[in-house]
Order: sequence, then structure tokens, then C-alpha cells
Amino acid sequence: MGLVGRRESAVEVLNGARTSRGGGSMEMPGINRPEYLLDGFATPLVDTGDRQNWPEGLDAEERDLADRMVRLAELMVADTRADDPAVLDEVEWYHEAAARYGLTTAELFICLGQLCADDEPVRRLFDQVSPGLAAYQRNAVAAYARTRMA
Repeated sequence: MGLVGRRESAVEVLNGARTSRGGGSMEMPGINRPEYLLDGFATPLVDTGDRQNWPEGLDAEERDLADRMVRLAELMVADTRADDPAVLDEVEWYHEAAARYGLTTAELFICLGQLCADDEPVRRLFDQVSPGLAAYQRNAVAAYARTRMA
């Protein structure tokens, strides 16, 4: 099966396995969509326990990140290879976000993916969506760097 056929197969699996849930999100077995993804993940700039004082727009960014993580988890649960074009298309957003912070080389992008799998708080953030998502994302980031940043 060619790349296009594999991509279409992955999309068909995802579309067939999804069921609607509130807010336009989807649900598949083995995937959790935390309502407050960043709770307990405080940074020096943001105390996630104090949502009333969050910077403007952070709630929307949190929902967007959760949606993107769920889509990546859906691909993982559907056994889509990390180097599949559908997965690489999802990773494109991570690359664009990383590039805004100066991570513009393939080597730095791969390091970011590795950090997400190695750093305990970040790994928990990914794996609370679906166990193994941090490692899958790391592999997808590396595949993206090899194929689209070369």
C-alpha cells in the first residue's frame, strides 16, 4: 500500500472509531481528554492553580494543545506509524511553535521531542492523554525532522 493509501486508511480508522463528545472533541478507547490539561503544571510565569489570573488567551491555548495531543493520540491508538504523513502533518504545528522560540534546526527539534519523553512532568502531561504518547510524539518529532527538515 502506498503512502496515500496508508494515510487514507489511518484517517478511515480514526473516523470510524470516533464518537462525538462535548465541545467538538472526539473519544476513543485509551485516550483521555483532560478538561484542564495544564493543572499542576505550573511554570515560573503561570500558576496553573490560579486560573482567574491566567494571561489572556491561555485557556484557548490550553484547549488547542489538548485537541492536538488528542489527535496525535488517536493516530497512535490506531497504530499509525510515527513517520506516516498524517502523523507528520500533526507534528507540523509543534515544529511551527518550536520555531517561534528559535528551535529552527532538525537537531534542536529532535532534542525537544526527546525532552518531552524524558522530562518527568512533561512526560506525565502527554501520557495523561494516552499512555505512551510522550514516546510516540518523540518518535514523530524525530521522523518529522528527518523527512521535512532535511
